[in-house]
Amino acid sequence: ILESDPENVKARYRRAKAHVGAWNVAEAKGDFQYLLSSIKDDENLRGLVQHELQQLTLAEQNKYQEDKSRLAG
Repeated sequence: ILESDPENVKARYRRAKAHVGAWNVAEAKGDFQYLLSSIKDDENLRGLVQHELQQLTLAEQNKYQEDKSRLAG
């Protein structure tokens, strides 16, 4: 769908969630940032995307701490 309509919000959101599941953090962040910049009129959807981006950032930080402690000990 994104090949024929790259601005499709639902498809972009689903791809971002798939990237999160596959731990493709940079790609997921890129899609979430794109969504934030393109969604102007729907505050509920903006809030959802912001929440997902915050959760991804927290998960990334937690993974970094886990990896750091695993390598240290």
